[in-house]
Amino acid sequence: AGPALYSLDKIRELSAGDDSFIAEMILVFIEQAVWGIENFERARREKDAELAKKVAHRLKPSVKTMNIQTLDHVITSLDQ
Repeated sequence: AGPALYSLDKIRELSAGDDSFIAEMILVFIEQAVWGIENFERARREKDAELAKKVAHRLKPSVKTMNIQTLDHVITSLDQ
C-alpha cells in the first residue's frame, strides 16, 4: 500500500468532533470536484487557459484541506 490519497485530519480538527460537519465537508468537496472536472474538460475542449486557472483557484482550498497531494502541485501550478 502506498501513501494515502487524501486525509481528513484538517477537517476533523475543524469539526471539533462533529461527524455531521465532516460528512457535509466531504459532500461539498465531491460537488466541487464534479464541477471542477466538468469545467476542466470544458477548458481543455475550448483551449481556455483562463477558465482552467479559475477552476484551479476555486478548487485549491478544498484540495489543500483534503490534503490531496497528487493534485496539490497540479492545482497550484494552474493557479499561477
